[in-house]
Amino acid sequence: MVRKTSHSNGKTYVYFVCCRRCKGSRIKEDLLAECVKRALQSHIDNVMNLDRVLRFIDDLPLKHDEVQKLDGQIAAKRAEMERYEALVMSLYENLQSGVINETEYRQMKTRYNALHAEAEQAINSLNREIAHIINVGGEKNRWIEQFKEHQNFAELSRRMVVSLVDVVTIHPGNKLDLLFRYRYDYACALRKLS
Repeated sequence: MVRKTSHSNGKTYVYFVCCRRCKGSRIKEDLLAECVKRALQSHIDNVMNLDRVLRFIDDLPLKHDEVQKLDGQIAAKRAEMERYEALVMSLYENLQSGVINETEYRQMKTRYNALHAEAEQAINSLNREIAHIINVGGEKNRWIEQFKEHQNFAELSRRMVVSLVDVVTIHPGNKLDLLFRYRYDYACALRKLS
C-alpha cells in the first residue's frame, strides 16, 4: 500500500493506493484510519473476551487435579527408585555372605539399575507433563499481551498497526479486508474452547 498526496484547488488530499492484490484500488486516508481503528478495537475486544475465558478455564480445579494426580505418580516412582537402590545394596550384602555368586550379582544388579533408570526417566517425563499443564496458557498466550498493550487506545498509531495488523486489502467501493497478526494463535485458542 502506497500513501499518495495530491493537491487541487489549494487543498491537499491524502489517500492510499493498493498496489498488489487490490488492482489499483484506493481509499482516503481518514476513511482508512477510521475503518482500521474500528476493526482493530473490535478485534482487541474479542481477544480480551477470549483471554478472560481462557484464564477461567486455566483456573478450573481440573487442572489442579491433573497436577496432583501426576504428583502422586511421581511419588510412587520415587518410592520405586528407592526400592531398587535398597535391592542393589542387599545384593552386595548377599554376595558378601555367599547367598549369591558373582554372576548372579552382576545380572541382578544390571536389571535393578535398568529398572531404576526407567523409573527416573518416568519421573522426568511426569515433571515435563506437569510443566506443560502449568504453562499451557502462559507461553501460548503471549500474543494476547500484544493486544492488551493497545487495549484502551484513543488514536491509531503506526506502531500499533504494524504490531497488530498483518495485511490490509482495499477493494473497489471503499471495502477493506484486514488480516490481523497472530490469527493462527487466535484460531487455535477458539478451537481450544470448542
